[in-house]
Amino acid sequence: MADLTHLDATALKNFKNTDVADFITDLVNIRKDNAGVRSLKNLIAETGAGSAQGLAKILRIGLMNGGDSSDPVGGSTLVEALKTQATALDKILTDQKTLFGDIDEALDETITTLLKTQGDSLDKIDGEKLLDIFDTVDGDMGGSDSTTT
Repeated sequence: MADLTHLDATALKNFKNTDVADFITDLVNIRKDNAGVRSLKNLIAETGAGSAQGLAKILRIGLMNGGDSSDPVGGSTLVEALKTQATALDKILTDQKTLFGDIDEALDETITTLLKTQGDSLDKIDGEKLLDIFDTVDGDMGGSDSTTT
């Protein structure tokens, strides 16, 4: 991880291009089945009413997934609860991708500001301006609802 203990454009650029970029790539791969296991996003899609023969692929529960009101063991209720939880977890991954995409953009703008002021004293950089760059990130951290996929 880059040394971010002081304001340095090169260190910020290394952090952005390695740590942040790698994390964003990992988030994308997790949602695209590239992490070695089926993604929650695809498992949810495969479990819907339009899936092959209406079979639930989240769990292999055989006949327990009766899927109608006469289901004596409640398998369909279990599958619906799992879909709800999987959807909530997938939303966390989506929100994280949005957050780190915004962090990436804010770091880009911060680096540009630092490089423009490189020949001058860093005291000339308005601290408020740097904080304003991260307004979107602040909104992401505040739990604002986003729909980026």
